[in-house]
Amino acid sequence: MSAEDTEFNEQYFDLMAGGMAVMNVVLFALVGQFALESLTYGAIAGLFAGFGTYLFIPWFLRFQTVTEATEEDLGLSELARRVDRSSQLGVLGIGLELGSIVMLLVAFSLEEADLVLGTGVAVAVALVIYLVGIVLLDG
Repeated sequence: MSAEDTEFNEQYFDLMAGGMAVMNVVLFALVGQFALESLTYGAIAGLFAGFGTYLFIPWFLRFQTVTEATEEDLGLSELARRVDRSSQLGVLGIGLELGSIVMLLVAFSLEEADLVLGTGVAVAVALVIYLVGIVLLDG
């Protein structure tokens, strides 16, 4: 793969992630407004999801590219090392996405959305996913 193709892929991955991030913010805000009757809660959950998507999707696409280009059977940690972008950012991204989903689940389980509790749970889930993912990818 030439340097120009790699640069094009990098820009394409980042552009795709940006579009997906904006879509997540809008969709979560709409869920917050119509299902929870709290636009603020939905928007904050959407920001978690959008930022997580922006971090995770480019890393995951690069990881897939490295996996397809490698002909030998390598472990997960070795493949992650071959990705140009930091694996830590990718794992943090998926943690933020999952945290935002749990944030919505918390709001649906309560009578009304509690922003402090939901945000705390989302951050806790993101950190747990991040720590577990880093241990798995470095192992």
